[in-house]
Amino acid sequence: MDIQEMSGSPESIRKSPDRYNSLSYSSRPFVSRSQPVGVSRPPLPSRNVGNYLLYDPLEENVLRAANAHSGEELVCKVIPVSRYREVLCSYYCLPPHPNIIEMRDVVVGDAHAYLFFPRSYGNLGVMLQARRLPEDTARYLFRQLVSAVAHCHNNGLVLRDLKLNKFVFKNKERCVSKILLGLFGSGLSRRGKLKTSRPKLHPTKKG
Repeated sequence: MDIQEMSGSPESIRKSPDRYNSLSYSSRPFVSRSQPVGVSRPPLPSRNVGNYLLYDPLEENVLRAANAHSGEELVCKVIPVSRYREVLCSYYCLPPHPNIIEMRDVVVGDAHAYLFFPRSYGNLGVMLQARRLPEDTARYLFRQLVSAVAHCHNNGLVLRDLKLNKFVFKNKERCVSKILLGLFGSGLSRRGKLKTSRPKLHPTKKG
């Protein structure tokens, strides 16, 4: 389900039993008699939520995930159910943009909501720590970043936690970037006045 399909009231979002607090994560590979020695498979899922399998955490409240039917790799952001309407409201008000990552689906439990996004392939912050970019490449990526941020501002949305690791790559070649909005919505807000709201900038270390 993309942003355009998620119209109307969040009441239509699917419900699912919620046992997030009891999750245990497994990093053990599948074991198969037909599997060659030394070849590992994806880790066993810790549990399922709706039509999705949840795996080990990437960071706090962000998990690797997969569609149980198609096998598509995803990322799942877990938020308190009391906040999901506020978070989704920002996405409802934001028209689609080629450089803004889309929300695929939402599953709501008793205590938590699970927001599913496409998998990304690294972020700009890590890339710039590893190497310098040619001027043409930097200009190409910077144009996409500015376009995405301007799109949010033009629609009355404030990015309160703007830093390079929020800009992720949508393919392995890392030639096209997409902005990951404030870590899946946590830094996206319609509160306050845009003209007096400044992004939080994180300076990088020199040397």
